[in-house]
Amino acid sequence: MSKIRAIETRYAGYRFRSRLEARWAVFFDKMNTAYEYEVEGYQLKDGLYYLPDFILVDKRLHKKIVEIKPNGYPDEEARVKASLLCLQGYDTFDRIIIITGDPVYVFENSSKSQEIVAYSWYFEKHDLEYSEQERDALSKINPNKISAEGVAKFWPLTGFDLCFQLFLNGGRYEEIMNAARAARSARFEFGETGR
Repeated sequence: MSKIRAIETRYAGYRFRSRLEARWAVFFDKMNTAYEYEVEGYQLKDGLYYLPDFILVDKRLHKKIVEIKPNGYPDEEARVKASLLCLQGYDTFDRIIIITGDPVYVFENSSKSQEIVAYSWYFEKHDLEYSEQERDALSKINPNKISAEGVAKFWPLTGFDLCFQLFLNGGRYEEIMNAARAARSARFEFGETGR
């Protein structure tokens, strides 16, 4: 059985690995949210490598990593990589967010049904010192990844929650939905720019 491949798409000087990623870039542009695409890869513990889709930077220079996936729950590999990067890069990134679906699906449907459409990881420093044995025991009963410094906490998000996580809290719902619809209707065929 062959796997369906995403269509590489050019937009705003980038070559996106999928139309879904390009649509999110259109959305970020319409919302005046600064982003960089696949800027830097990271070598994680356990021998894994991770190349995040987007890095968003807000006015206070807080960085968020955003990974785009098709509709549905992120697979095990994506969750493990997000957790490990959160533990290793907690002093560099504010959050790591995996978004599932296109912008209209995420913001329109989720706001009506409170459906979970994204997942966020953030680092929380330990209040207590844990031995390696205690960390191993905790990691067996806790879905969050644990290190000597702290824990990578996992949090599901609705579309409403995601607005705040993506620096969109200044945007009105109408503005967010206009940007989402523009992203969904963007055409990339025959050299079109997607705008």
